[in-house]
Amino acid sequence: MGSSNDPEEQLVAACIAGKPGALDELLERYSEAIEAGVIKAISSQTSVHVSADVEDLCQDFRMALVRRPKKFLGPFTAARGPLDRWIFIVSDHFTLKRLLSKQIRWPVGTVHFQADELEDLPDDTGDALSDTELITRLLDALDEDLRTVIQAHFGLAPFERSLNAHEIGERLGCSVPTVYRRVNDALAILRIHAKALQDEQG
Repeated sequence: MGSSNDPEEQLVAACIAGKPGALDELLERYSEAIEAGVIKAISSQTSVHVSADVEDLCQDFRMALVRRPKKFLGPFTAARGPLDRWIFIVSDHFTLKRLLSKQIRWPVGTVHFQADELEDLPDDTGDALSDTELITRLLDALDEDLRTVIQAHFGLAPFERSLNAHEIGERLGCSVPTVYRRVNDALAILRIHAKALQDEQG
């Protein structure tokens, strides 16, 4: 994104760079935009939704954003409009894809989508942390709390599947904000070690 005097671009750049506290600030500041995008995705297909399901889908989006900030925030510039509008659009898009992949059943039936609604967002992350084999190799770089939350987040042993933030919090006895913070901190550490490993391998 380069150097910018725009405060929203600066916040996005800080999130992508892994600056401590940046993602927490963004998630708190734009929580209403995230929820509005999720609700729009649901309401565009059915007039009925359950608040618990909305919160679960909001948590899914937040976790995805923490895991891969460049994918969701990288294309943003101030020229595209305000950041809250961008996050609204991206959370709407993410939720549509999530509903399709999960085939979530609402009280009025299964949600269906047209293929042209599901075009992928640009993804130039080069995010090596999508490789669970690499993550497993790097787990020893984390303390026990961070290692456990990453294992749960990615569905690594001893967990049988990937858990969302709410499920992780219930399993580990901590709040959802604590889960977000631990995932963010763990990923920041893993990215440093992944880059060092890549540099060693040339």
